[in-house]
Amino acid sequence: MSDYLAEAIHSINNEKFTHYATGLSDLDSLTGGLNKTDLMIVAARASMGKTWLAWGATRFCENQCDRQK
Repeated sequence: MSDYLAEAIHSINNEKFTHYATGLSDLDSLTGGLNKTDLMIVAARASMGKTWLAWGATRFCENQCDRQK
């Protein structure tokens, strides 16, 4: 655990943070943002906004990555 914490602090200090915000603050606070190795499964009935959620989060992450370049 201490190795993980030390690595996280080092990453934050060197601005190599690997998590990306989704643009949805409630989701980000629950998940800590998206990581490249994460697999999230969104389940709901038809016409509940699953595709919109995935599309919106993808666009937000894409814009966030463009700003980091």
